[in-house]
Amino acid sequence: MVHLLAVACISFSAAFGAKSHSVWTDVTAADRTLMGDYEGEWINPPAKSYQRGNPRLYAQVINIGEGKHRLNFTPDHNRRAVILNSIEATVEGDAIVAEDGDWNIRVTKSGLTGTGTTRGNPLDFSLQRVTRGSPTMGAKAPQGALTLFDGNDFSGMGTPRWPSRDVDASGRPGNGDQSGEGKQGSGPYRGW
Repeated sequence: MVHLLAVACISFSAAFGAKSHSVWTDVTAADRTLMGDYEGEWINPPAKSYQRGNPRLYAQVINIGEGKHRLNFTPDHNRRAVILNSIEATVEGDAIVAEDGDWNIRVTKSGLTGTGTTRGNPLDFSLQRVTRGSPTMGAKAPQGALTLFDGNDFSGMGTPRWPSRDVDASGRPGNGDQSGEGKQGSGPYRGW
């Protein structure tokens, strides 16, 4: 019986056990150095074109799977912008490359370059990788602001006082502490 159980466990383990699949840390050099945000512009757009009046172009290079990336092109990084084009790309050596219809793109350490056709006009573009951050990162909180977490501990959140579990026969709360007052405010559950 013990031998039969051991064989069953080994068979189950072999059938459903540990497969060798990649994890997020198994990324290529291109993933580590090329994913991120890019900004640049259209090169020599035609007169009276949208691109002439709005020459700035932005892109995000996002890993979507092993050796696969999504390139999202937008007119702006800093607000909710419509995606102008979204293209799937693959890793080829130390570069990320995409060809989708009239769009040909190459992402390398020196930037994101390519050609895209909009409204029948083939246009070149060149973008550089940028590191964006919050303009208020590290800034002191404004006077009067409630600081729940100061980067060191959670003492600003206080200790909530949960409502009593005492109930009367009808299921209504009993006479326990119902305030729930925490350090930052008053009323039920404030402070969390």
